[in-house]
Amino acid sequence: MLFALIALSIVCAYEYIKNKDTTSEAENEAQETSDERYISRNIYFHNPSVGMGYIYNYHTNEKLIEDVGLVAKPFDGDSLICFSQGEKRGYFNAYTGKIVIRPYYDKAWIFSDSLAAVQKGNDLFFIDHHGKRAFKKSFEFSNNADGYCFHNGYCIMAVGDCHFGVINKKGEWAIPPIYVDLKRGVNDYWIVKNKDGYGLMKGFRKMILPCKYIYMDIDDSGILIQNKDCTMQRLNFDLTVKDKFVCDGIEPLLYRTSKLNKKGTHIMAVASCNSYSVGGHTSTYGLIDYNGKPLTKPIFSEIIAINKNVFLCNENNNGILLNNHGEKINK
Repeated sequence: MLFALIALSIVCAYEYIKNKDTTSEAENEAQETSDERYISRNIYFHNPSVGMGYIYNYHTNEKLIEDVGLVAKPFDGDSLICFSQGEKRGYFNAYTGKIVIRPYYDKAWIFSDSLAAVQKGNDLFFIDHHGKRAFKKSFEFSNNADGYCFHNGYCIMAVGDCHFGVINKKGEWAIPPIYVDLKRGVNDYWIVKNKDGYGLMKGFRKMILPCKYIYMDIDDSGILIQNKDCTMQRLNFDLTVKDKFVCDGIEPLLYRTSKLNKKGTHIMAVASCNSYSVGGHTSTYGLIDYNGKPLTKPIFSEIIAINKNVFLCNENNNGILLNNHGEKINK
């Protein structure tokens, strides 16, 4: 269901130190082994394959934190590193290796924009670098949440199993949790989805495209929309049409001729039309001629060339025959 909270949108989940970090030779003065993971110039995580690990100073060899299970580094370079000790989670300083917020929480996430989400019992809330609550509001944990991370002052929140909204750093709803999907776009755009489809917001107050599209994406090149008839277009940011026709790819259609090769198998030939595909909501196909003119909407799950000029087009497990003009045969 999530696409965003898959993409990016901004991915803000744990970056486990068990996956090798990329550092320059100047930053990483020690050669990493399978058991050693870099935290900062002086601080490493000794992570044995069996048993618990520990945080230590590489230059003095002093153990700083023992019985460490997992370590998660923030993506924005925040100085506080999330770690587990037993069943609890806390934070230590990346440059000193000393505990700043003791392991107290049942769940904890990385710091982002100087705030981190933590959970104690059923109470999920945000804390600052001192371990104090950033605001009074609490939330319930949701498996659909994507890391509870702030970016440029805002955090996407999942409420229950199927609703999403956005909070600011005061815990206030900038976008109320009324949407079944929500994705952060470029330039302060937000893609939202309700029961009627996808729409687009600019900032947090203005809906500039209504929720009526079956798919939507946005990047620096413009706004990609997929209409109810599965056709795709790209819009400029002033909502004028930039590309009237958008597809994922074009492939030739082959059909089996009556001629046999030396091995006794039928020779394949190229049909008079190609198929084009669109992604978005789901992959579908349409007919397109060799001049690049679409002959049908991309509404078919499969297109099979019967001969040079006849095509079996399947839609919802029902097939129809079309000619090389996109017209129905045997109406």
